[in-house]
Amino acid sequence: MNSTIQASDLHGEIAEWKNLVNTVRDELKKFNSSLTEVVKKRNADAMPFVEHFQNQFIRHSEVSDELFHDLKQADKAIKLKAEENGSDVSQLTVDDPEELRSRTSSYQKIFDELKSEYNTFLTKYN
Repeated sequence: MNSTIQASDLHGEIAEWKNLVNTVRDELKKFNSSLTEVVKKRNADAMPFVEHFQNQFIRHSEVSDELFHDLKQADKAIKLKAEENGSDVSQLTVDDPEELRSRTSSYQKIFDELKSEYNTFLTKYN
């Protein structure tokens, strides 16, 4: 049996998760800019790492888009269920989206690891 959660609580969580994705997107833009600065220095030793980080940033950006889309869909589903039941979101109980919560947690963990790895790289090559 799936656990349940108040729809208003889930709506709040989804808003936090969407903010997380937007923050990550902003950081990825900054990372790409700083990576461009490293490339301008033409350090041959850094180039394999530059390519690695370019690929990681592209992939994480794609994952960000996919997750953000799924978060919007989950939020939309809550609103539709409330409308179908003729109730206010604050009165509604929904299935707890454990898979979405897990994905968001993994997303944040992977980004934090990437950020740490990238900052170590910048310390060495910037």
